[in-house]
Amino acid sequence: MAESKISKPQRSSPIAIVDATREAWRRLEEVVAIPTYTVFGGNSASNIPYIDNVRSYIEGRMSEIGVSDKDLHIVEIANTYDEETRKPQKTLLIRLGPNTPGGVMFCGHSDVVSTEGQPGWNTSPYKPEIKILDGEERMYGRGTVDMKGGIEAAIQTMLNTAKNATTLKKPVYLAITHSEELGSLGFEDFQKALKKMEEESSARVIPESVIVAEATDSDVLFAHKGATGYTATIQGNRHANAFDYAAQLVIKFNEIQEKLIRDKATHDTAFDPPYAIVNLGILDYDPIKNSARIEAHVRTTPKAGFRAIDALVKKAVGEVTYGMENESIPSSVILDNAPISSYELNFTGIDGHSAYPENAVNAAVYIAKTMQEIQTVRKENFDVGIHFVEARDIGSAGNSIPGSGTLYITLQGGQSRIDDVWKDIQEKIRIVDNEMCAEQRKKNYNLRRAGKDSLPEVTGFGISARQVDPISPLNATRTTGTTSIAIHHDERLERPLIPKSDQSGVLNISNTLSNALGKDIKQGTGSFLTDAGFISAMIPEATVVVYGPGNLLGQGGHGVNEYIERKQIKEAITGNNALVDALCFQKTQSIGR
Repeated sequence: MAESKISKPQRSSPIAIVDATREAWRRLEEVVAIPTYTVFGGNSASNIPYIDNVRSYIEGRMSEIGVSDKDLHIVEIANTYDEETRKPQKTLLIRLGPNTPGGVMFCGHSDVVSTEGQPGWNTSPYKPEIKILDGEERMYGRGTVDMKGGIEAAIQTMLNTAKNATTLKKPVYLAITHSEELGSLGFEDFQKALKKMEEESSARVIPESVIVAEATDSDVLFAHKGATGYTATIQGNRHANAFDYAAQLVIKFNEIQEKLIRDKATHDTAFDPPYAIVNLGILDYDPIKNSARIEAHVRTTPKAGFRAIDALVKKAVGEVTYGMENESIPSSVILDNAPISSYELNFTGIDGHSAYPENAVNAAVYIAKTMQEIQTVRKENFDVGIHFVEARDIGSAGNSIPGSGTLYITLQGGQSRIDDVWKDIQEKIRIVDNEMCAEQRKKNYNLRRAGKDSLPEVTGFGISARQVDPISPLNATRTTGTTSIAIHHDERLERPLIPKSDQSGVLNISNTLSNALGKDIKQGTGSFLTDAGFISAMIPEATVVVYGPGNLLGQGGHGVNEYIERKQIKEAITGNNALVDALCFQKTQSIGR
């Protein structure tokens, strides 16, 4: 029987937990009404009203409790103009207790996902509503589960601890960051807050454990894959159609994914799937400027690593760039004064899980390849020119949704030959549709063999085509000038992995929570991203885990009708109090689960 720093909670009576839950519930209703949404490129809300509200509340309660200045240290970093949100943002860091190494830090982000483009809400996102469903009290509103609920539970734990602040052996920290939903861009301000607190207290901030209070359904997540992203901008000219080369680059990204799947040496069985993932998000095409843009999102394993994947991406870009400069894809041909006929191609994606989705970007590429194959067959006399005139809504940011898209193409040449080519295109599309459905059925078969949930069966990928009024290619591909592909890798969006080195610390946290809550707490890895990777890089001595109330996706954290249940807040407070008992008051008992 091993002796551990982990124990059942002994400070919090049932009445105290009920009171803390009631106050957290009241507070959550108040702060959800303060919009803190963030959006890339502006139209965001400042989090300052929210941070000011939280700080004022905590300082007021600490004063009522009688906490001395010696036992309370508050640091605030004000960012007067954030480059991405274009609104001022604040970071808050609070220490309760002695200025010593160890203890626990509860961490959460203030920003929420924007409700823009989410018309399906049954309630007003920023006017919280409380409903009773199946005997459970729920609060609906943006930020309830992601993640103001987790923050309020942590605040009540800190205030409960404050009543015995003078007997704390190790500190309790609360950190609230900003811009997590934009790729943890607020981590730089969090780093400044750490440095400022260390300078003011003349000691490093080294908590033994960090609890990132994201909604994990009360599981303890001890690792997630790293993440980074790329944006490729393709510029064509008279001899190079940007859409065609964008399609070639998408094919190269898919080849990188296939290589990562085959290369077992880069796999890590702690994750599902075990290999690094290259997901394609958005493919934009501007026919007037003859330019295209692709977004790719990469999730790495420890063995795959950022640098190795970055080299593969740059190699792929170099190969396609060489083709643009030295070749001419036939679909860029314009036949002067020839009649034109235009067609609309619609398609939807199939949800293919995170590993290799048949999303709308891939559908657009299949279609583009089909066009190229048909044109190449006719390259001797170019009796029909095929032009991508426009592309709309292809793909979806974040890659969790398959997306949909519309391609408009124009065939230019003799009318009888256009009719022949159109029949050829329709037959090719039918074949592509069948191939993609067959691939999805194969994936379902493998999922069922592995004992996992299969995807909805489909009878068609959803590609449809119809003739529309003639749309001129606008001579877009007549533009002169040089071709180019620019690849942008924003290293600020490069989220580190949570290292899996300190499994004993993870086990102790899980055992503490299990004892306190009277149930088994699962340990695992996460698929979604958090601030945890950056925190583990800044405080390498700490055991960093993700643990918090609610189910992020199941309760609408990034979608419509987001909610959290009152009992989930109560459970989070109970678990948090137990962690403080073990890590900060250092009450011990034997564990042998």
